[in-house]
Amino acid sequence: MLLADELRSLRERVEAIASFKERAFYKYLCRTPLDYPHGSELSEQEQVVLAAFCIGSPECKPLAQKIRGTKPIKGLHYSNNLIDLAAFASLSLDDETGNIKTYVKNHSTKDFFVLTGMFPDVLDYPPSPITEIDQIALKLVTGSLDLSDKPLMVSAIQTAEDLTDVYILNTAYLRLLDHQPATQYRRDAIAFAQQLSAIIRRIDMYVRLAVGGAAIYVFIKFYSFLSPIIVERWTQMEPRLYIVQLILASLLMVLLILVGVVPDRVKLIKGVLRFLGTLVLLMFGIKRRTAESSIARYLSQDTKQRELS
Repeated sequence: MLLADELRSLRERVEAIASFKERAFYKYLCRTPLDYPHGSELSEQEQVVLAAFCIGSPECKPLAQKIRGTKPIKGLHYSNNLIDLAAFASLSLDDETGNIKTYVKNHSTKDFFVLTGMFPDVLDYPPSPITEIDQIALKLVTGSLDLSDKPLMVSAIQTAEDLTDVYILNTAYLRLLDHQPATQYRRDAIAFAQQLSAIIRRIDMYVRLAVGGAAIYVFIKFYSFLSPIIVERWTQMEPRLYIVQLILASLLMVLLILVGVVPDRVKLIKGVLRFLGTLVLLMFGIKRRTAESSIARYLSQDTKQRELS
């Protein structure tokens, strides 16, 4: 199995058993945050954590400040948990700098990597690695990860336990791609995707111009037919002149839309143009949806934006 497939399988397996808080933190790190779970029964601390990591969340800074003033109960405190500490620090880093430094002294290299990524100017030296995930995290911090570390990656995948591990492994995988030389097949596929994308854009442009030209023709014919009637029957037509002006203005607006001047105003027109372009592409044996899917896949590979999150 390819490394990317193993990582995707690992992520799906771990995410299926993860709590909402763990998934919210993971998605936040991947820059694809979840929506805040309005209507759910949450403790005050959960409200603060999810407010820090989810979109559409309520204001929770006053609540976070209130919780900061509480004493630990039997050793349980937000500052002893990576996700909770990261949430409180993201809301007010100045109040949590000391807690972050204390936390890292007693925890793993992978925790150091995550916290350093979120708060780059707080921590100085990582703790010594213990697990294989820690070793990868340290290599990411020092920039020493290279293609010779693939066996370490494969082994670490087998021991990964949570979404934080998945995040570190995904980051390492993307870093390895920087060292992976592009094969001739991959270069040819990317070049083909770029050319196919250019063909689709060109055909869409020709369709838009053709329909725009037809609109101009209809506009001229309509105007040449209507003008003599208006001149001949001016006194009778004067009350209807305003309606005629509206019709002409509407035709002009359609014309502008068809040639792409204001393409986002009328979605129906855009849909019609896309449909006509799709028919033209079929005449050349190109299925738009399949082609666009392939283009997106190959070009995303070229920029290393893999769908691992």
